Amino acid sequence: MNLKNLEYIKKNAPATKEEIENVEKHINGVLPKIYKEFLRQANGMVLDLCVLYDTHRIVESYECNEFADYAPGYISIGNDNGDRELIIKAEKGAVQCGFLDAAELGEGEPEEWFDFKLWVENGCEMEQNDDEDDGYGNVYITRIPDEKLKFLAETKKTFALSISTGVLYKQVNTLPCVIVRQITEAKADILIQKTSYPECYKFGK
Repeated sequence: MNLKNLEYIKKNAPATKEEIENVEKHINGVLPKIYKEFLRQANGMVLDLCVLYDTHRIVESYECNEFADYAPGYISIGNDNGDRELIIKAEKGAVQCGFLDAAELGEGEPEEWFDFKLWVENGCEMEQNDDEDDGYGNVYITRIPDEKLKFLAETKKTFALSISTGVLYKQVNTLPCVIVRQITEAKADILIQKTSYPECYKFGK
């Protein structure tokens, strides 16, 4: 797979064999051969309009979005820097992927399926919608419960935050604190209700 056309913000070092095998221990299936090929060149990548997951984020997304219950046989290998997951079948020969709102897992289909390798080699082009902000907002932490460390650890896991708990600990010294941007209210509400402290979060523009 040729990654030369990708203009990335961050590119991780290649994944190890052990890291790839660890993913397959946690998902109901196997990683597609084509994504293993990507991981062997970069264990995750952040681009301007999307993120391609590293091995840890694949497992984290699988568990947080409850793929085993809502979309068995599928995994997410990225997102659109919002609440749409880049899903693909958890099969060796899978090549077709597509973006789907996480709140629609198990109920909807991506508007378009496309070949992952061709998409990557063409620079992961994304359509930009002039109205993409419509219906989207942010999730804020508005208060901190007494069990601060437990709360922050759960927040990091539930919302699949890429920052460390230590960094989050410092950020919440000033409230309200934005933790997720560009997410639909429906998806935000689902995630907030999964937490032990729903009263500590708020969705807003």
